Amino acid sequence: MGGRPKGATTKEKKPTALFSESERKAKKSNIELEVELEEEIEINKPIIYSDEFNAYLTFAKSTTPKLLKMKSPLQQKEFEKLKLEFGKEAMRLIFLSMENKKDLLKKYDSVYLTALSWLKNNNTESKPKKETTPISFGPKKQINGQS
Repeated sequence: MGGRPKGATTKEKKPTALFSESERKAKKSNIELEVELEEEIEINKPIIYSDEFNAYLTFAKSTTPKLLKMKSPLQQKEFEKLKLEFGKEAMRLIFLSMENKKDLLKKYDSVYLTALSWLKNNNTESKPKKETTPISFGPKKQINGQS
């Protein structure tokens, strides 16, 4: 006789739910509708960009259209971060370099991450190396007969 043990011989009544199944579905669908409506309102709000970001968008449309076709185009917050760290001229040059990369759309997804990486690499290469002079612990040498 094995198997699963039988339940209680007397049937116990389940406590009645506050809402019936159909009422719960109706309430859930109303909440979902409200959320969808709020999301739709957010989507339809006009987006206000700074003048500098608008200038970048104009530049990108006319000069660097590949950047706008990338999976993750540059957002205004990302634009501001790059501008603060590297300056507009360095950004412009990197964007032009990115545009000239043949396989940009295949190899790279994000304008921000690509530009950030390229700018960091470009900055380390262009910085002049500090000349280190050896430290002398001996007596000072005379220069031009002076002591």
